Amino acid sequence: MTAGTYSRATWIGLGLMAAGVIVTLLFASQVRSRAEQVADALALAPLVTVAEFPAEGAARVEGRVQLVEPSLIAPLSGQRCAYYELALEGLGGEARKRRRAQGMDFLLTDASGTALVRLESAMVAPGSGMIGALVAIDEAHCRQGTLAEIAAEKRDAALRLLGERAPDGELGEVRYRECVLAPDANVAVAAARAGIQGLAPGHAVAPGRAGRVTLAATPRQPLYIASAGRQ
Repeated sequence: MTAGTYSRATWIGLGLMAAGVIVTLLFASQVRSRAEQVADALALAPLVTVAEFPAEGAARVEGRVQLVEPSLIAPLSGQRCAYYELALEGLGGEARKRRRAQGMDFLLTDASGTALVRLESAMVAPGSGMIGALVAIDEAHCRQGTLAEIAAEKRDAALRLLGERAPDGELGEVRYRECVLAPDANVAVAAARAGIQGLAPGHAVAPGRAGRVTLAATPRQPLYIASAGRQ
């Protein structure tokens, strides 16, 4: 069949397909990773000390993480942390991925004072359409491998957290990646000041560690958090 014998409907269909490909490529080029979004937000926010944090508007502070009690425990490593994210790939011999992230309030300390970062209340359910917090963890605070390397008790507990059961196939085919926001990690936070607020119910800090300011997500300003490599 020559080009001249194609029907009008065929040409319209081909044109729509081409347009769809172009739109898809344009959209894909605009999608940024979570780490890129966090980096952009941190770069745009002015850097201040905790003591200088403005009463209005967003700013960025940098310091070290201190945990409140009780702290989170990362499912596979068992490490105490303020935030963890766990991803599994290859369950059931498929390329399907499962991911879970959980965060809690923590303290950020710099030379001028301490800020309470309200991460726990900023964590929102996946698929909610809301962005309460975006967290990017440096590779130095991540570990990866296969489930065959993990003790059965921890492995099974992690699978239950993800709503999964032990796979029928080889555990060596299921890959994991676990990243944590650990105590004493270097961290940068872009946020808005939330005034004077206490910790979430059930949490406490050591005497003398109360936050000088409270940083939280607002309807217009999510929490942006990035950990840096170990020093």
